[in-house]
Amino acid sequence: MDTHGGPLTLVSAAARLAEAESAPDVLRLLLEHSVLAGPRGVLLLLRRGRLQGWSARGYSGAEAQVLRRLDLAPDEPPWSSLLSAAGPPLPVAGDALPGCARAEEALAVRLAAARRPLGVLLVARMAGEPPLRTEPLALLAVVACLRLELDLAWRKLRAGAPKAPAAPEALPQQPAATSMPAAGKELAPSHFAAQSEDPKLEEARRFARLVATDIRLYHEEDVVLGRRERDLARRLRDELERGRETFQRRFPDLGEAGLSLLREAYIHVLAGGDPSLLPGEPA
Repeated sequence: MDTHGGPLTLVSAAARLAEAESAPDVLRLLLEHSVLAGPRGVLLLLRRGRLQGWSARGYSGAEAQVLRRLDLAPDEPPWSSLLSAAGPPLPVAGDALPGCARAEEALAVRLAAARRPLGVLLVARMAGEPPLRTEPLALLAVVACLRLELDLAWRKLRAGAPKAPAAPEALPQQPAATSMPAAGKELAPSHFAAQSEDPKLEEARRFARLVATDIRLYHEEDVVLGRRERDLARRLRDELERGRETFQRRFPDLGEAGLSLLREAYIHVLAGGDPSLLPGEPA
């Protein structure tokens, strides 16, 4: 059954993915609806140059915790072949996921957007559980990747345009770059300061928001836990520094004025408006 009360079908699952309001929503729905392909599912995302656990379903609480903490080398089998090029779901060894019981059968498919690998969705079954289905897994992955690519393109367009254009009528209305994930309202950022009249600073402000939103997208769990445990700066240290480097390469002439915009974006998008969570990032 889906959350609307009707039977979950491949058509309804694909429709819900296409209509998802944010990229984290796409990932959540993809994992949730992968039940159509197999009784157990694990989503792994590329973060900090590693393939790390994002979430899991169909496993016991203890195993799910282990899977969410996975940290795997993406250049080792079977992940290297999965991430290297687009293709259909591939069978993987039942012990490909350390820390949980060996699966009787497992399939994995690459997730990517704009030719950039994002991670892997794996479905598995234990002995006595229903067989895996390749076609639903392939279709759900294709729809999710298209929706993620659309979200990425939309956010880049918003970052580079003087004014946010209206979404095409034929497509679902897209959220602003700072829209909160439907499944994690604690990530909602506060309102940004009034926009500057300087076009260059406005472009930098939009790009800063894009940098911060990308960090939030691919490190959602770190953001949530960092706010809760009040160690956000430590958890995101490498990502914050890479974001600064990216921003300074794009706007080398803005100096401290530009970095102030990036700090503002970090505090509002990542710290929920609480400067004390990022003591090195004054508002």
